Amino acid sequence: MTIARPCRKDSTWITMKERDLLECCGSIKFATKMASASPFSSLQHALDGTSDI
Repeated sequence: MTIARPCRKDSTWITMKERDLLECCGSIKFATKMASASPFSSLQHALDGTSDI
């Protein structure tokens, strides 16, 4: 996977909007699905969710 551009340091993984995720990953499908799964209880919860996409 190619990173579109680094995530902002103020990004929070608890609640991320589709545009924030798209900024980091460059994948519309990934950003949409992760935003739909938000909010996350922790960074680990967010990371665990990536394996389902």
